[in-house]
Amino acid sequence: MIAPPPVPAPFYFNAWVLEWHDGDTVLTKVDRGDRDYSTWSVRTLGYACLELGEPGGKETRDELSRRWPVGSPVVLATVKPDKYGGRKLARVTVLDGKTPSDLADVLCSEGWALPWDGRGKQPKPPWPRP
Repeated sequence: MIAPPPVPAPFYFNAWVLEWHDGDTVLTKVDRGDRDYSTWSVRTLGYACLELGEPGGKETRDELSRRWPVGSPVVLATVKPDKYGGRKLARVTVLDGKTPSDLADVLCSEGWALPWDGRGKQPKPPWPRP
């Protein structure tokens, strides 16, 4: 008998950005295969950023919208539904220039976000960015 993986294995989906709600939530059009498309709200995993009502929150969202505007391709590695309902939790791969990159790695390396695994108190990146 083959043992199951220790954590749920993700499903991978090609998708396109429809709108950045804030720095860690994106509305996407998802290609589920065989001409089956869905619209998903995705809570991106691997980082925490400032909320819209905090200084720097709108700037973070606007930076994401500038760099990955409507129609930009992304790859979603879904994990599970969000505990708050209505969203999926997923790692997001973006094209940073011409290189596929994990969105969490990009934003954390540039000071827009801090690494976070979703456990404990959510960290807040400094604003203004260093």
